Amino acid sequence: MHETLALSKTVLDSVGRTRADKFSLPESAVVDIRQALERYAELVEPDYVPAEIGRDPDDRAILGTAAAARADLVITVERDLLLLRRYASADVVKPGSYWERQRNAKTPPT
Repeated sequence: MHETLALSKTVLDSVGRTRADKFSLPESAVVDIRQALERYAELVEPDYVPAEIGRDPDDRAILGTAAAARADLVITVERDLLLLRRYASADVVKPGSYWERQRNAKTPPT
């Protein structure tokens, strides 16, 4: 199974703001995290997501990024996104659900 991390500049900006605000990270740590993500991610321009989908513009940026990347999964802990369950081609799942899928994919059927 091949997996690619897809991000957009909008999502990267949001991640930087969120990490700095929620976790009181120093600016240097936020810069390091962003540079690592930019190095390993496929950067895409997010597709348009109508305002009636999601209350938060950052959530719409995530959905637009997933749609542009033709993602299979959006992994999040954001309740509003999880309530959607699916957007475009992507299932919206919690990190624990993702890891459970990974374990099941590696376990041969009995």
